[in-house]
Amino acid sequence: LNSEILEFYGDKVLDFIVMKQMSEHYGMIGAGGLFVSSEDEGSLTEIKKRLVCSKMLASKIRELDFQHRLIMGKGDVEQKIWEQDSVQEDLFEAILGAVAIDSNWNIETLTKVVDRMLNPSFYFKNGFDEKTDYVALVQQWCQKKYGLIPTYNVRKGVHSFELFQEYNDEDVLKMRYQCDLQLPELGIFKALGESPNKAKESVAEKVYKLIEKNRLLISPVEEIGSPSLEKAINQLQELYQKKYISEPQYDFSETHDEDGNSIWECSCYIESLGLGSVESHSSKKEAKKRAAYRLVWLYLGEVNDRET
Repeated sequence: LNSEILEFYGDKVLDFIVMKQMSEHYGMIGAGGLFVSSEDEGSLTEIKKRLVCSKMLASKIRELDFQHRLIMGKGDVEQKIWEQDSVQEDLFEAILGAVAIDSNWNIETLTKVVDRMLNPSFYFKNGFDEKTDYVALVQQWCQKKYGLIPTYNVRKGVHSFELFQEYNDEDVLKMRYQCDLQLPELGIFKALGESPNKAKESVAEKVYKLIEKNRLLISPVEEIGSPSLEKAINQLQELYQKKYISEPQYDFSETHDEDGNSIWECSCYIESLGLGSVESHSSKKEAKKRAAYRLVWLYLGEVNDRET
């Protein structure tokens, strides 16, 4: 019950903060003190709808890897409810509700949390296409590598001499904000931007490209462990949730041997990889595990081949 109440409050918090930020990004006070907007009501409705939909909120919970922190009863664990978008959406809202209560409804605190968890400004500027969200990628990497969420320090003006050397004079004049990000073992990264969010995106891009260049990205093997027959179905699901692969598709057919015993055939296919496997067993569950196990081996083998 308490969680449901927090979800109720969190839903209202999310609506309020997103609407406030939309009005600031798309609107302004024009001539005569009238409010004007660069987008009409229909466009604004669609933007808000896509920002707060179940699929979006669930994806953000998975990026933060918060779904595994749910406190669940035995039945929920057996049903793996943490994998459901609706449950992850509820968790997102419950977190906002809890922050609202703990902060005594402090708008600044709530805005920071929504920015950190959802990053609405990225979608305001870039839409909902496949443009790389470096802030989200760095956040995911830090979560996996260090178990922490990166903290960005944004200041008005240019405060570091080396940035004058990195940017040309004309660009420096446009860059009104500096963002610093310090990470364990990697040191401090600095970048400039025309706005606080652009400065943040610039430093995140710089960090992520260095991580890529130095082959510091978390590998799928580190994510899910070595292939395991007992864990294979969950391993494939985890690869899907972490966006390495498309959702595994399972199909079953049942035949019988000459003694009338069931023989289950399970086919598993991953569209994004163009890979599939077919396994048979007297147990339907065992056939599924074996089909998944073979695909985990095939996928991790391909990843290792690409990296060597």
